[in-house]
Amino acid sequence: MPAGTEAEAVAAARALQARHGGLAVLIKRGAAGCTLVEAGGGREPLRQAAFAVDKVAPWSGSPPCARQG
Repeated sequence: MPAGTEAEAVAAARALQARHGGLAVLIKRGAAGCTLVEAGGGREPLRQAAFAVDKVAPWSGSPPCARQG
């Protein structure tokens, strides 16, 4: 479901919950962070801001110890 605003995204999450049995829905908002719409609809959606990082560790999917030797 495309959504242009956070309000539209929350409405889409509520529609998914109604259609699929009230699951919690996590909305990824890119650089703005994420919003958790909990099951039941009684609470205000939980918003978590994203934080910027200046370095990202290299990662190939294997722990560093598995790549040695």
